[in-house]
Amino acid sequence: MKDLLSLVLTELRLRLRRLSTVIVLLLTLVLSWMIVVDPRTGFAMMVIHKARTAYESGTVALGSACIASVLLSLLGFYLVRGRSSVDLHSGCGGLIATTPTTNLRLLASRWLGAMAYLMLLQLALVLGGCVLQLIRGEGPLQPWVYVQTYAWMLTPTLMFAASCALVADSWGPLMGRKGDVAYFFVWMAQFAVLPATLVPDHIQLRPLQALDVSGLAAAASRLAIVMHTNTVAIGGSTFDASLPMRHFPDGFWNGSLIALRLASAAIALSVAALAVPLFHRFDPQHVRSIGASRASWLRRSIRASLAPARWPARLLLRLAPRIGGAPGAYLADLSLTLLTNSWAVLAIAVLAVLGQILPPSKLPALVAASCCLWGLAISDLASRDVNSGTIDLVAAVPGGDAGRFWRQCLCALGLGLLFTVPTAASAHNPELLLTLLCGLVLVSALASLLGQATRGGRTFMVLFLFGVYVALQVRESPWLDLFGFNGVATHASRATSLGLAVLALALAAGLRARALRPEVRPTPG
Repeated sequence: MKDLLSLVLTELRLRLRRLSTVIVLLLTLVLSWMIVVDPRTGFAMMVIHKARTAYESGTVALGSACIASVLLSLLGFYLVRGRSSVDLHSGCGGLIATTPTTNLRLLASRWLGAMAYLMLLQLALVLGGCVLQLIRGEGPLQPWVYVQTYAWMLTPTLMFAASCALVADSWGPLMGRKGDVAYFFVWMAQFAVLPATLVPDHIQLRPLQALDVSGLAAAASRLAIVMHTNTVAIGGSTFDASLPMRHFPDGFWNGSLIALRLASAAIALSVAALAVPLFHRFDPQHVRSIGASRASWLRRSIRASLAPARWPARLLLRLAPRIGGAPGAYLADLSLTLLTNSWAVLAIAVLAVLGQILPPSKLPALVAASCCLWGLAISDLASRDVNSGTIDLVAAVPGGDAGRFWRQCLCALGLGLLFTVPTAASAHNPELLLTLLCGLVLVSALASLLGQATRGGRTFMVLFLFGVYVALQVRESPWLDLFGFNGVATHASRATSLGLAVLALALAAGLRARALRPEVRPTPG
């Protein structure tokens, strides 16, 4: 037991050192606070049959917990995964494989360490909700209501995220970017349960709602039942000010609702159990299970099909030394990125063809798909030097680290133009092109900032995909329409994007310079 506790504490310390923890915590707090809008604006956080609910502890706790559940069900996975990859790259994997610790104990320690880390984030959100209640609430602070709501609402969600991360780190095929992308689709698929469980004419708690680990379906159904209505809105909706305010009901967490959340927790534990037979124990034959067992025909066929896509990148790489100077160096960076992501060349060609043959009404959706693919291609561009261990070597070449930094930013922007402009130009919409250019500049700058801050591409990738998902769901907000595919961007939103891009580039350049600054230690005396 003592050894297990020591392993859990080690896992917790390793994760608490990450800067991405602070970024995700601040993002969740900001969005949770933003949902508690001022009723004087005509919007309210929780609206029941056109009447707003008073901002009591139960209302604020449930509303903020719903937002936190949606966010942390996605971000929690990316925060706690990646331990096996770190051990393999650092050389600790072979050492761990030789220890007498059993697979079950090692996996249990990693799952418990991930849960302890996520529960600390949950505690921080509880404290943030209590502070929000004191600032904007309309009733007395009830800390137990916050603890109860977050415990039942958020804990099964965090358990599922930690379990999926454990499986992804235990099975070779999911250890890389494939696992990151696969979980994003799993996260989106769980919301498909909502329409199937919320029947407007007959609202009730259903066993199928246990599959919704976020708890939104069960919470909305229970709220509709206790409020005796089938019209429930959580998350900023208009209300009729002439109607009297409603109050959050007592006894919201009854036995049936708690049983559903316990069932979701049991599903999360069953997912974690899958990691035990899949765990590779850092054996090269199991870590490279795809490369060993299936690569004999699958990878070779994929490489053969993508071979023509590498030809343009190789031509650019051969042309770069002949051009020379800064343009040649930029061309070399661009060709290197395309060579390492040969699928991107094929995607650019396919998107350009589709942009010419699809009707204009379908082009905004195609622009959104192009942006998603572009985000995947540039996710690790800013951290490539750090991960490959060549950052000091890059600083010694002509142009130095500053030149390399700006080339990487321009490379991300150039790839964005290749992915999206051929499609957007076919729409013959100048505003779409202008908004798209501003969005590409901003996101390229954010990719550089997050890559320098977190020394990896996972944080940028998940935040980028989440942002695109939210923009596709909230189509009327100009501030979310960064790339113009919703058609609601304004001059103010475009100017804000450029201003934020300048700020992000300044912060990223500062972080890059600080990373290269030699550490001066006093000489023992």
